[in-house]
Parts: sequence; structure tokens; C-alpha cells
Amino acid sequence: MKNYCRDAKMMLSPFLKKLNEEDASLEAFFAGMKETTANPGIPILCKNDQLIQEFAKSMIHRLGEESEQRVKDLDNARTKVRTVGRLLKRLHQDTEVLSPLSEFINGRNFLKVVDATKSLALECDSPQLALTLGHYIKHIALLKGSIGIQEENTQIVNEARDFKELFSAHWNNRVSSVAKRRQKMRHINKPARVPLTSDLIKLKEWMEKELKLITNIQNPTRSEWERTARMTMVRIVMFNKRRIAEVSEMKVSDFLQAEQNDEMDSEIYNSLDMSEKILSKRMKVIEVRGKSTRGLRKVCVLLTPDMIDALKYLQRTQNSTSQFLFCRQSDNTPIDGCTAMRIIAKECPGLQEPSRIRTREMRRYLATTTQILDMSGAELKMVADHMGHNVNIHTDVYRLQSSIIEKTKVARVLMAMENGNISKYQGQNLQDISLEDIADPISFEDCWSEGAKETGTEAVLSTSEGITDEEVDSDLEEHTLEQTVEDQVADNDDNEGTMSLVRHLKRKNETQTNAQTAKIKRMRWTDQENDVFRKYLSSNISQKTMPSGDKLHKLSEKLPGRTVAQIRTKIHNILSGKLKKY
Repeated sequence: MKNYCRDAKMMLSPFLKKLNEEDASLEAFFAGMKETTANPGIPILCKNDQLIQEFAKSMIHRLGEESEQRVKDLDNARTKVRTVGRLLKRLHQDTEVLSPLSEFINGRNFLKVVDATKSLALECDSPQLALTLGHYIKHIALLKGSIGIQEENTQIVNEARDFKELFSAHWNNRVSSVAKRRQKMRHINKPARVPLTSDLIKLKEWMEKELKLITNIQNPTRSEWERTARMTMVRIVMFNKRRIAEVSEMKVSDFLQAEQNDEMDSEIYNSLDMSEKILSKRMKVIEVRGKSTRGLRKVCVLLTPDMIDALKYLQRTQNSTSQFLFCRQSDNTPIDGCTAMRIIAKECPGLQEPSRIRTREMRRYLATTTQILDMSGAELKMVADHMGHNVNIHTDVYRLQSSIIEKTKVARVLMAMENGNISKYQGQNLQDISLEDIADPISFEDCWSEGAKETGTEAVLSTSEGITDEEVDSDLEEHTLEQTVEDQVADNDDNEGTMSLVRHLKRKNETQTNAQTAKIKRMRWTDQENDVFRKYLSSNISQKTMPSGDKLHKLSEKLPGRTVAQIRTKIHNILSGKLKKY
């Protein structure tokens, strides 16, 4: 069967003007744009429009040489050009005029561009699309003005200038501010999708065990090698909380260079403590390119000894000559990291929420859980630099304000202000505010303090069957201090009166300790008390609701020796899952 297109090109080649390098790259760029069923005709529409061609050229020039590009840089540029093509297609539908994009970039058609952008974003239900198109349209207006300057066409220059002035005056109020507000409204009361700590621990332990087994295979098959590569990649991503592309596109040369450059400045090394010196010997660091294309950001990938052994195994058993550490054996492209993470998370048994184990969610997990640590500004910047962004992005985008922290730390301030005690804590941290000083007797948590005041420590230790016994050592520090004073005074033979005073304090302390130990003896709930408890509160326990105060007081009358605080605490432990049997 003949290839008529090929034969026709061969016959016409002597008469065709040879394409220069820029036109050839542009032709290959549009040839890579695929046709879609959702938006048919977009590649042809973009290819035949002069202004969109200029926009595509600017995207290609921005990427630099092919050796400097990442794997998906060209695909991301095609996505931007396709987005502008969708806007032009919407303008054609709204105006019923098949004009080029340059005809819409002028003052008289500005509102048409605004309406088309808003309707396209509403149709896709994507406020981000409106914000993204705003950046592209502003860039395209600048390109139109540059074309007019090059062609010495004042009309094109004036049209571009008028459009830019209208854009500066009205775009933010009509499009950007509305889209940003809609975007933020969607995040209100949205559940935080961060991975479960138990799932991350299970997955990490499972991968370590699997990697030890699979790296013992001397001659792995293609499927075994790629499974090892996927598992090693996910292991590195989970430990470093890196973006998946930053790890999947790691090159063999990066790893070999990190192996050679293992020297450390002696002055810095000597300033470290013992644990830091051990970590510096065990860990290796690979510097890779971050996400940013505007300013090249260097990010670091830390490797533990088990990761280093797995990477050496992959390098030793690799059949291809690919430049990537995690490559497909069939070609010279890296393994898709997102797909690898889904496969590995699905393979691991016993995970409760495997769908949450994604790079974005794990980065949020890191940013959110570090709120527990009291980090300084410099330490917070170190974490943000490791994640590959600045502190503002770390705190505003990735870090989720945990409701637990809101209910615990902020609630202390609010309760102290409500009780008029905030002046007592001037110059102190939130942790210094004691809950017992600001307790409100209405809430359940504060009834714990109320019950402790009424019945002493006995109310605390006899709350439920799920709380274990604890040793009482509250007087240990005071006893140690008295013993030190006694030892010092014993050296002076003339201080007989002081010695007698110390012995008196010691006897008094022992008496108080014995009395307190006798008082805190735990009282277990008897079977009869549990029967009355279950019978009276069966409806509340089944519905998982806290009974009213009157109901609790009536139950305390039926259970002599049990206070309302003790009953309420037992109910809370049942509802929260701390107490399984009762």
C-alpha cells in the first residue's frame, strides 16, 4: 500500500521553502497537540491563529534548550496554548463571528473577552481557570503590541494599549476578585484530606520489608525491576515529602555525583552534636531541580541507607542506558510517579485510606503537623525551603489550621478572657495558661476539674475501666530538696536545732504522702453499678449523645458513691472509644 502523503511531500520538497529552526519547533509543538472529544478543533484553531502562534513561540523560548527542559515542560506549554484556544472558540460561539484573536484584543471588544472568560470558568466550574486566563490574556496583549511595533503599525499598537488600560482598570473587579472569593469560599468547612499517620507507618514498614526481599534477586525480570523502581521512588517521596516529579526525574548522574561529593566542611562538622554527626554520616543529599520555571529553585532529596542500597541495586541491574534512575525499560522516559504511588498504595495491605496517600496531601501533612513544634522563623524557613516554596506559601496554602489546635490552644485564650483572667498571664505562652484556673463548669472537659475539686484525686482515678493506674510521685522533687538540705546541714555539728526542724518536716511530709496515697485508691465499677448505668443510659449510648444534667443527677442518686463528674467522664470515654467494655 502506497503512502500518498509521503510521496507528495517528496515531490513538492524542491519547491517548498525550507523551514528555519524556530518554525520547525513550532510545527512540532502543534503536531504534539492532541484532539479531544470535549473540545474538538482546538489544535487547528491554535495553529492557524497568528497571535496564538506568537504566544506559543514565547512559551517555547521560555523553556530554553531541549537538554534543559523537564519531561513534561512541553506538555505544560501545550496546555497553556490550548486554554487560549478554548477562549477563542468561546468568543466565536458568543459573537458568531470567526475572527482571529487579534480582533478581540482591542478596547471595543474588551467586555466580550470578560464575558467569555467568566462563562468558560462557570461552565467548567473552575475559578482557577478564570485567574489563569487573566495572566495569559495580559501576556497576549503585550505580544500584540510588540507585533505592531515590529511592523510599524500604529493601529495595532493603539489597540493593544487601549486593551491593556481597560484590563488594568476592570479585570480585577470583574473577574479576578470574584474568582478568588469563590475559590476561598469552597475551602470553608472543607474536610482536611491529609493521610492518616497509621497508614503512613504501615506503608513505610511494608515497603522496607518488600525492598529487602526484592533486592536479593540477582537477575530481576522487567516487571520485577519496575516494581522495585516504583517502590523505591515512593519510599523516597514519602520520606522527603517531595513533589513526585522532582523524584521521578532524578538522573543517574545526580546520584553518582552525590556519591562522589561526600565531603563536609570540618568547621561545620565539629559544631554539630553527636546525633547530628551520626545523621550526616548516614544520610546523603541529592540536589535536584524544583518545580519553579521562573527562577530555577534548587531542592534537596535526603537518602537514608536503605534508599541508597535500593538505588544502587536499580543502577546495577538496569538493562537500558537511560539517563533517569527510575526509567521504563522499554524507552528513555521516566516512570510516571503518580501512577506508581497509586499502585504501591493499593498493593499495601491494611491501609484505611490509601486514596489519601498522594504527594500534595503528604506535603499538607508535613506543613500541618509541624505546627506542634515551636519553631523559630529560621527553622520554619528551612522546612519551607526543603518543600520548595517560601514561608507564605507554606503557611497560607499547604498548612491547614487544625480544628484540634483551634479547640485547645485558642480556646484557652477565649475562656481566660471570658472569665476576666487574661491579665494574670501577661508575658506568658499559651501553654502556661492552666485549664484549672480558667475552667468553665458548663462544659464536660471542665467538669473534670470540678469533680476533682469536689471529690479530690479520687474522682480522677475512678473515672472508667479504660484508664490505667499510675504511680504517684508528686512529692518526689520536694523530698529530694529536703534530703539535700539535710545532707548539707549534717556537715555542721552546731546546727542541732536546724536538724530537728528538718526531721520534723520530713515526718510531716511522710504523713501527708501516706494520707494522699490512701486517698487515691482507685474504685472500680461493680457489676451492679454497670447494670444500672447501661439500663438508664442505653438510649444515649446507642445514639452517641451526652445526657442532660438532670438525667445525670437522677442517675447519681441511683448510684451511691458515684458523683456526676464520674458518671459524665465514663460516658465521654465510651463515646470517644476509650472504653470498649462497660
